[in-house]
Amino acid sequence: LHQNSMLISWIEAFWLVCTAVVLFPGLIIIKFPKFSTLLNNCFKYGKSLSVGCHSNWELIQVPKRWFTHFYIVAVITTSYTLFNVFHCYIANGLISKSLQEMLLLLRKPVWSGNNFHIDEISPRLNEQTVLLCSILLWFHAIRRFYESAFVSVYSDSKMNCWHYILGLIYYILMPFSILVEAPKFRPNDRYVAAQSYAFMTSVQMFGLFLFLWSSYMQHQCFLILAAARRNNLGNIVNHEHGIIHGGWFDLVSCPHFLFEILIYLSVWFCQRMTWNVWCYVLIFVYTNQIIAAKITHDWYRQKYSQYPKHRTALIPILI
Repeated sequence: LHQNSMLISWIEAFWLVCTAVVLFPGLIIIKFPKFSTLLNNCFKYGKSLSVGCHSNWELIQVPKRWFTHFYIVAVITTSYTLFNVFHCYIANGLISKSLQEMLLLLRKPVWSGNNFHIDEISPRLNEQTVLLCSILLWFHAIRRFYESAFVSVYSDSKMNCWHYILGLIYYILMPFSILVEAPKFRPNDRYVAAQSYAFMTSVQMFGLFLFLWSSYMQHQCFLILAAARRNNLGNIVNHEHGIIHGGWFDLVSCPHFLFEILIYLSVWFCQRMTWNVWCYVLIFVYTNQIIAAKITHDWYRQKYSQYPKHRTALIPILI
Protein backbone atom coordinates (compact mmCIF):
# COMPACT_ATOMS: atom_id res chain seq x y z
CA LEU A 1 0.00 0.00 0.00
CA HIS A 2 1.50 3.32 -1.07
CA GLN A 3 1.95 5.97 1.58
CA ASN A 4 0.23 8.63 -0.55
CA SER A 5 -2.90 6.49 -0.81
CA MET A 6 -3.43 7.07 2.91
CA LEU A 7 -3.24 10.85 2.65
CA ILE A 8 -6.13 13.27 2.25
CA SER A 9 -6.70 14.38 -1.33
CA TRP A 10 -7.56 17.92 -2.36
CA ILE A 11 -11.22 17.11 -2.96
CA GLU A 12 -11.47 15.27 0.36
CA ALA A 13 -9.86 18.25 2.08
CA PHE A 14 -12.43 20.52 0.45
CA TRP A 15 -15.31 18.50 1.89
CA LEU A 16 -13.70 18.46 5.33
CA VAL A 17 -13.25 22.24 5.26
CA CYS A 18 -16.88 22.69 4.20
CA THR A 19 -17.94 20.43 7.06
CA ALA A 20 -15.95 22.48 9.56
CA VAL A 21 -17.36 25.73 8.17
CA VAL A 22 -20.87 24.41 8.77
CA LEU A 23 -20.30 22.48 11.99
CA PHE A 24 -18.60 24.94 14.33
CA PRO A 25 -20.68 28.07 13.61
CA GLY A 26 -23.79 25.88 13.58
CA LEU A 27 -23.08 24.46 17.01
CA ILE A 28 -22.46 27.95 18.39
CA ILE A 29 -25.75 29.24 16.98
CA ILE A 30 -27.69 26.26 18.33
CA LYS A 31 -26.11 26.45 21.78
CA PHE A 32 -25.92 30.25 22.03
CA PRO A 33 -28.59 31.72 19.69
CA LYS A 34 -27.82 35.32 20.69
CA PHE A 35 -24.05 34.94 20.70
CA SER A 36 -23.46 37.02 17.56
CA THR A 37 -25.76 38.83 15.14
CA LEU A 38 -22.90 38.76 12.64
CA LEU A 39 -22.68 34.98 12.85
CA ASN A 40 -26.44 34.56 12.62
CA ASN A 41 -26.74 36.74 9.52
CA CYS A 42 -23.83 34.96 7.83
CA PHE A 43 -24.97 31.45 8.65
CA LYS A 44 -28.76 31.34 8.75
CA TYR A 45 -31.03 31.52 5.74
CA GLY A 46 -34.71 31.49 4.92
CA LYS A 47 -37.22 31.71 7.76
CA SER A 48 -34.55 31.52 10.48
CA LEU A 49 -32.66 34.56 9.17
CA SER A 50 -33.17 37.73 11.18
CA VAL A 51 -35.91 39.93 9.81
CA GLY A 52 -35.20 43.61 9.37
CA CYS A 53 -31.44 43.29 9.59
CA HIS A 54 -29.14 46.20 8.86
CA SER A 55 -29.14 47.51 5.30
CA ASN A 56 -25.49 46.52 4.90
CA TRP A 57 -26.50 42.90 5.38
CA GLU A 58 -29.27 43.23 2.82
CA LEU A 59 -26.65 44.16 0.24
CA ILE A 60 -24.98 40.76 0.56
CA GLN A 61 -28.17 38.72 0.68
CA VAL A 62 -29.97 37.07 -2.21
CA PRO A 63 -33.52 35.66 -2.46
CA LYS A 64 -33.91 32.14 -1.13
CA ARG A 65 -35.76 31.28 -4.34
CA TRP A 66 -32.32 31.39 -5.96
CA PHE A 67 -32.02 27.84 -4.65
CA THR A 68 -33.22 26.97 -8.14
CA HIS A 69 -29.82 28.08 -9.44
CA PHE A 70 -28.23 25.26 -7.43
CA TYR A 71 -30.24 22.66 -9.28
CA ILE A 72 -29.63 24.25 -12.67
CA VAL A 73 -25.92 23.87 -11.96
CA ALA A 74 -26.52 20.33 -10.68
CA VAL A 75 -28.34 19.35 -13.88
CA ILE A 76 -25.46 20.71 -15.96
CA THR A 77 -22.68 19.04 -13.97
CA THR A 78 -24.42 15.68 -13.53
CA SER A 79 -25.35 15.64 -17.23
CA TYR A 80 -21.75 16.38 -18.13
CA THR A 81 -20.38 13.62 -15.91
CA LEU A 82 -23.04 11.13 -17.03
CA PHE A 83 -22.26 11.89 -20.68
CA ASN A 84 -18.57 11.19 -20.09
CA VAL A 85 -19.34 7.97 -18.22
CA PHE A 86 -21.55 6.72 -21.07
CA HIS A 87 -19.01 7.89 -23.62
CA CYS A 88 -16.20 6.01 -21.88
CA TYR A 89 -17.88 2.84 -20.63
CA ILE A 90 -20.67 2.24 -23.13
CA ALA A 91 -19.30 3.79 -26.33
CA ASN A 92 -15.66 2.98 -25.46
CA GLY A 93 -14.72 6.56 -26.24
CA LEU A 94 -11.71 8.51 -25.01
CA ILE A 95 -11.89 11.01 -22.16
CA SER A 96 -10.51 14.48 -22.78
CA LYS A 97 -7.06 15.11 -21.39
CA SER A 98 -8.21 18.28 -19.59
CA LEU A 99 -10.88 16.35 -17.67
CA GLN A 100 -8.39 13.62 -16.77
CA GLU A 101 -5.88 16.15 -15.48
CA MET A 102 -8.52 17.98 -13.46
CA LEU A 103 -9.68 14.74 -11.82
CA LEU A 104 -6.09 13.78 -11.11
CA LEU A 105 -5.49 17.13 -9.42
CA LEU A 106 -8.60 16.71 -7.27
CA ARG A 107 -7.50 13.23 -6.23
CA LYS A 108 -3.87 14.21 -5.62
CA PRO A 109 -2.87 14.08 -1.93
CA VAL A 110 -2.53 17.51 -0.33
CA TRP A 111 0.88 16.73 1.18
CA SER A 112 2.21 14.56 -1.62
CA GLY A 113 5.21 16.78 -2.40
CA ASN A 114 7.34 16.21 -5.47
CA ASN A 115 7.48 12.45 -5.00
CA PHE A 116 3.88 11.89 -6.08
CA HIS A 117 3.29 9.44 -8.91
CA ILE A 118 0.00 8.69 -10.63
CA ASP A 119 0.28 4.97 -9.89
CA GLU A 120 0.17 5.69 -6.16
CA ILE A 121 -3.58 6.28 -6.31
CA SER A 122 -6.05 3.91 -7.88
CA PRO A 123 -9.80 3.99 -8.59
CA ARG A 124 -11.83 2.64 -5.69
CA LEU A 125 -15.05 2.14 -7.69
CA ASN A 126 -15.67 -0.10 -10.68
CA GLU A 127 -17.31 0.85 -13.96
CA GLN A 128 -20.75 -0.51 -13.11
CA THR A 129 -20.82 1.38 -9.81
CA VAL A 130 -19.74 4.66 -11.41
CA LEU A 131 -22.41 4.29 -14.09
CA LEU A 132 -25.15 3.50 -11.57
CA CYS A 133 -24.24 6.35 -9.24
CA SER A 134 -23.93 8.84 -12.10
CA ILE A 135 -27.44 7.95 -13.27
CA LEU A 136 -28.85 8.33 -9.76
CA LEU A 137 -27.23 11.73 -9.21
CA TRP A 138 -28.48 12.94 -12.60
CA PHE A 139 -32.01 11.80 -11.75
CA HIS A 140 -31.79 13.50 -8.36
CA ALA A 141 -30.66 16.77 -9.95
CA ILE A 142 -33.46 16.67 -12.53
CA ARG A 143 -36.09 16.00 -9.87
CA ARG A 144 -34.86 18.71 -7.53
CA PHE A 145 -34.76 21.24 -10.36
CA TYR A 146 -38.34 20.37 -11.30
CA GLU A 147 -39.50 20.69 -7.70
CA SER A 148 -37.66 23.95 -7.11
CA ALA A 149 -38.81 25.56 -10.36
CA PHE A 150 -42.36 24.24 -10.68
CA VAL A 151 -43.55 22.88 -7.32
CA SER A 152 -42.07 24.89 -4.46
CA VAL A 153 -43.59 28.21 -3.44
CA TYR A 154 -40.79 30.29 -1.99
CA SER A 155 -41.34 33.03 0.53
CA ASP A 156 -39.64 36.42 0.30
CA SER A 157 -36.90 35.26 2.69
CA LYS A 158 -33.21 35.67 1.97
CA MET A 159 -29.90 33.87 2.27
CA ASN A 160 -26.38 35.19 2.62
CA CYS A 161 -24.15 35.40 -0.44
CA TRP A 162 -21.58 33.05 1.06
CA HIS A 163 -24.27 30.40 1.44
CA TYR A 164 -25.27 30.92 -2.18
CA ILE A 165 -21.68 30.65 -3.41
CA LEU A 166 -21.02 27.55 -1.31
CA GLY A 167 -24.15 25.94 -2.73
CA LEU A 168 -23.00 26.57 -6.29
CA ILE A 169 -19.54 25.14 -5.58
CA TYR A 170 -21.14 22.15 -3.86
CA TYR A 171 -23.21 21.18 -6.89
CA ILE A 172 -20.24 21.67 -9.19
CA LEU A 173 -17.95 19.33 -7.24
CA MET A 174 -20.51 16.82 -5.98
CA PRO A 175 -20.75 14.69 -9.17
CA PHE A 176 -16.99 14.87 -9.67
CA SER A 177 -16.62 13.19 -6.28
CA ILE A 178 -17.81 10.07 -8.07
CA LEU A 179 -15.75 10.60 -11.19
CA VAL A 180 -12.43 10.95 -9.34
CA GLU A 181 -12.85 7.33 -8.25
CA ALA A 182 -13.68 6.05 -11.74
CA PRO A 183 -11.42 3.72 -13.73
CA LYS A 184 -10.24 4.95 -17.16
CA PHE A 185 -10.55 8.58 -16.06
CA ARG A 186 -6.88 9.10 -15.21
CA PRO A 187 -4.13 10.10 -17.66
CA ASN A 188 -2.54 7.02 -19.23
CA ASP A 189 -4.93 4.79 -17.31
CA ARG A 190 -4.54 1.16 -18.16
CA TYR A 191 -7.33 -0.46 -20.12
CA VAL A 192 -9.90 -2.22 -17.97
CA ALA A 193 -11.91 -4.98 -19.57
CA ALA A 194 -15.56 -4.15 -20.16
CA GLN A 195 -17.86 -5.33 -17.40
CA SER A 196 -21.35 -6.71 -17.36
CA TYR A 197 -23.70 -3.93 -16.29
CA ALA A 198 -26.61 -6.27 -15.61
CA PHE A 199 -25.27 -7.61 -12.32
CA MET A 200 -25.98 -5.83 -9.05
CA THR A 201 -25.08 -6.98 -5.57
CA SER A 202 -27.70 -7.21 -2.84
CA VAL A 203 -26.22 -4.11 -1.19
CA GLN A 204 -26.55 -2.16 -4.44
CA MET A 205 -30.13 -3.33 -4.93
CA PHE A 206 -30.94 -2.17 -1.40
CA GLY A 207 -29.25 1.15 -2.18
CA LEU A 208 -31.32 1.54 -5.34
CA PHE A 209 -34.53 0.78 -3.45
CA LEU A 210 -33.59 3.24 -0.69
CA PHE A 211 -32.82 5.90 -3.29
CA LEU A 212 -36.16 5.50 -5.07
CA TRP A 213 -38.16 5.36 -1.82
CA SER A 214 -36.37 8.36 -0.31
CA SER A 215 -36.77 10.34 -3.53
CA TYR A 216 -40.50 9.63 -3.59
CA MET A 217 -40.91 10.52 0.08
CA GLN A 218 -38.94 13.74 -0.32
CA HIS A 219 -41.09 14.68 -3.31
CA GLN A 220 -44.18 14.17 -1.15
CA CYS A 221 -42.67 16.53 1.42
CA PHE A 222 -42.26 19.29 -1.15
CA LEU A 223 -45.82 18.76 -2.35
CA ILE A 224 -47.06 19.19 1.23
CA LEU A 225 -44.97 22.33 1.70
CA ALA A 226 -46.26 23.81 -1.56
CA ALA A 227 -49.87 22.89 -0.74
CA ALA A 228 -49.65 24.96 2.44
CA ARG A 229 -49.38 28.07 0.25
CA ARG A 230 -51.90 27.11 -2.42
CA ASN A 231 -55.68 26.81 -2.48
CA ASN A 232 -57.70 23.86 -3.74
CA LEU A 233 -57.35 25.16 -7.30
CA GLY A 234 -53.57 25.18 -7.04
CA ASN A 235 -53.29 28.96 -6.99
CA ILE A 236 -50.74 30.59 -4.69
CA VAL A 237 -52.59 32.39 -1.91
CA ASN A 238 -49.76 33.34 0.47
CA HIS A 239 -46.03 33.26 1.02
CA GLU A 240 -46.14 33.10 4.80
CA HIS A 241 -44.65 30.48 7.07
CA GLY A 242 -46.80 28.29 9.27
CA ILE A 243 -47.00 24.96 11.05
CA ILE A 244 -46.94 22.19 8.45
CA HIS A 245 -49.14 19.13 8.87
CA GLY A 246 -49.33 15.85 7.00
CA GLY A 247 -47.04 12.96 6.19
CA TRP A 248 -43.73 12.88 7.99
CA PHE A 249 -44.22 16.51 9.02
CA ASP A 250 -46.42 15.15 11.81
CA LEU A 251 -43.33 13.45 13.23
CA VAL A 252 -40.43 15.79 12.49
CA SER A 253 -39.95 19.41 11.50
CA CYS A 254 -37.71 18.72 8.50
CA PRO A 255 -38.48 15.35 6.90
CA HIS A 256 -37.20 16.61 3.54
CA PHE A 257 -33.78 17.02 5.18
CA LEU A 258 -33.99 13.47 6.51
CA PHE A 259 -34.75 12.05 3.08
CA GLU A 260 -31.91 14.11 1.59
CA ILE A 261 -29.56 12.32 3.97
CA LEU A 262 -31.04 8.95 3.02
CA ILE A 263 -30.67 9.72 -0.69
CA TYR A 264 -26.95 10.40 -0.31
CA LEU A 265 -26.60 7.38 1.95
CA SER A 266 -28.30 5.23 -0.70
CA VAL A 267 -25.67 6.30 -3.24
CA TRP A 268 -23.01 5.02 -0.85
CA PHE A 269 -24.84 1.69 -0.60
CA CYS A 270 -24.79 1.61 -4.39
CA GLN A 271 -21.01 1.96 -4.07
CA ARG A 272 -21.05 -1.24 -1.98
CA MET A 273 -20.16 0.84 1.09
CA THR A 274 -16.62 1.32 -0.18
CA TRP A 275 -14.55 3.95 1.62
CA ASN A 276 -13.87 6.65 -0.96
CA VAL A 277 -14.33 10.37 -1.63
CA TRP A 278 -18.11 10.02 -1.39
CA CYS A 279 -17.76 9.30 2.33
CA TYR A 280 -16.51 12.85 2.80
CA VAL A 281 -19.51 14.14 0.87
CA LEU A 282 -21.71 12.14 3.24
CA ILE A 283 -20.04 13.66 6.28
CA PHE A 284 -20.72 17.14 4.93
CA VAL A 285 -24.34 16.36 4.00
CA TYR A 286 -25.04 14.79 7.39
CA THR A 287 -23.54 17.75 9.22
CA ASN A 288 -25.28 20.36 7.08
CA GLN A 289 -28.71 18.75 7.23
CA ILE A 290 -28.61 18.05 10.96
CA ILE A 291 -27.50 21.60 11.80
CA ALA A 292 -30.07 23.13 9.45
CA ALA A 293 -32.84 20.91 10.81
CA LYS A 294 -32.03 21.81 14.42
CA ILE A 295 -32.00 25.55 13.65
CA THR A 296 -35.30 25.27 11.78
CA HIS A 297 -36.87 23.20 14.56
CA ASP A 298 -35.80 25.73 17.20
CA TRP A 299 -37.27 28.53 15.08
CA TYR A 300 -40.64 26.77 14.89
CA ARG A 301 -40.70 26.13 18.63
CA GLN A 302 -39.82 29.73 19.41
CA LYS A 303 -42.30 31.26 16.97
CA TYR A 304 -45.31 29.03 17.63
CA SER A 305 -46.28 28.32 21.22
CA GLN A 306 -48.74 25.68 20.00
CA TYR A 307 -46.08 23.82 18.01
CA PRO A 308 -46.50 20.05 18.57
CA LYS A 309 -44.22 19.04 21.42
CA HIS A 310 -43.79 15.47 20.21
CA ARG A 311 -42.11 16.58 16.98
CA THR A 312 -38.36 16.31 16.76
CA ALA A 313 -36.08 18.12 14.33
CA LEU A 314 -34.97 15.40 11.93
CA ILE A 315 -35.34 11.80 13.11
CA PRO A 316 -38.50 10.72 14.96
CA ILE A 317 -37.92 10.40 18.72
CA LEU A 318 -34.12 10.68 18.40
CA ILE A 319 -33.12 14.08 16.95
